Amino acid sequence: MVIGEEYMEKKRIEEELHEKQSASSHGRLLGEGAFAKVYFERDKERPVASKESEYAELLEREAQVLKQLDHPLFPRFYGFQKNKERAVLKMEYVEGITLEHFWKESTGVRKSTEVQIVGIGKQIAEGLEYLHGKGLLYRDLKPQNIMLTKKGEVKLIDFGCVCKIGANPGVAGTPGFAAPEQLSFGGKLTKSCDVYGLGSVLRSMTGKRCSRRLNRVIEACLRREPEKRPPDMEWVLELLQLLLADNKPDGIMPGLLKGDVIFEKIIP
Repeated sequence: MVIGEEYMEKKRIEEELHEKQSASSHGRLLGEGAFAKVYFERDKERPVASKESEYAELLEREAQVLKQLDHPLFPRFYGFQKNKERAVLKMEYVEGITLEHFWKESTGVRKSTEVQIVGIGKQIAEGLEYLHGKGLLYRDLKPQNIMLTKKGEVKLIDFGCVCKIGANPGVAGTPGFAAPEQLSFGGKLTKSCDVYGLGSVLRSMTGKRCSRRLNRVIEACLRREPEKRPPDMEWVLELLQLLLADNKPDGIMPGLLKGDVIFEKIIP
């Protein structure tokens, strides 16, 4: 998928102007959350996203997660430092815009097809399958945490909610996107938490306007009871790959005239 080139060029020029006007010892401010600020910097001639926080323990936990990941969905880890006053996590700078920002632009809504939406979902699912293979849950899938590059690549940012599969370190996630079991204490969290999160993101992109098959996939992911959802990303990927098998407007897939029967077997 190619994001609106005119919009991206305009954004680049605005960022360069902003950087000249407000550059500090920290570099250009990219974003700010409740516990940290993220700056753009150059380190050894490479662009770097530098995340700074007074909450060293929280940022160190993110650093430990990012350090062990090697997948296109996740920014590369560059380093971590801390002292008595603050901690700094340095990682790959992702040039692009958040899915939330892109979807608010008329270009994003007007030019994106269902195939492109499913393609974004597939990239996320592949990365989450890798993350789950490391024994970790992401727990905070939402458009604000998903970056789209000029080439249509997808990157996840913000690893403050990551936890081990089977654990439940406390309430985490964003209401409206997080699985119900994440927003209450007690019980073990499973891979289906992120299945729900992916369903929420897909629903935010499509609303109710999508093909019957994609709607069935989203509804399956969004079932309130964890045991009734597709149990892991492998199942979700199989469903999304079926949807990508053909991109005809009527949604009919060659060779899958009995596609509903196949879906019945895949969707629990």
